[in-house]
Amino acid sequence: MSDFWAEVKLDESIKILLNNLPGVQVFVKDLHGRFTHVNEEALQAYGASKLEDILGKTDHEVFGAKLAENYVKSDADLFREKQPQTNIIELVRNRYGRVEWVVTTKIPLFNHGGEIMGLMGTSQNFGRAQKNLQPYLDIAPGVEYMENNYMKSFSVEKCADLSHLSVRQFERKFKKTFLTSPQDYIMKTRIQHACNYLLKSKMGIAEVALKVGFYDQSVFTRQFKKQQGLTPGAYRKKFT
Repeated sequence: MSDFWAEVKLDESIKILLNNLPGVQVFVKDLHGRFTHVNEEALQAYGASKLEDILGKTDHEVFGAKLAENYVKSDADLFREKQPQTNIIELVRNRYGRVEWVVTTKIPLFNHGGEIMGLMGTSQNFGRAQKNLQPYLDIAPGVEYMENNYMKSFSVEKCADLSHLSVRQFERKFKKTFLTSPQDYIMKTRIQHACNYLLKSKMGIAEVALKVGFYDQSVFTRQFKKQQGLTPGAYRKKFT
């Protein structure tokens, strides 16, 4: 991993990370998604006793498929867009082995020639970040409803009502927090659950589609390929 650090150049973009740095979990990955460094907090959260146990491993190897899929997709977006991602709300395993909500910020890392080499990020326990996450707290009841009912017909009006907000207020606060619309969030949630069913069960593609809220298999296949770059069948074949 010394070659990686010899090439990486940390420029002014590091300020974005420092401005959002909570001092909890810190991680660095190369373009292949392999960990090149983590701090002590992250090491314990990942269930490792020493840094060497993590170096060179990917999210799938450290977290398993269910948690890793979202991380990999987010990293791919960062590598493609070459832009920082701030205040991402996601699930991460904590030092006690439990999964908890965290706030993640990531920045791309470039070498001296301006080529992207990887990324650096931090994950902050959600409870410690409440001060900076008031928009999320305002929409939390609606988000919880979405998480528990993603497979049902989606109504942003229902989510807004549960949060005691107008539809416009809910959508504005939601986009500020998640950097996407409620509709896109529901779609991504459905696809993430579909990934887990494809990898962990023997259900057919049509059954998986129904399970996660799609009543038209062709729509499910199209949306799945849009997000994952593979059809559901190809995805299952590749990762199982």
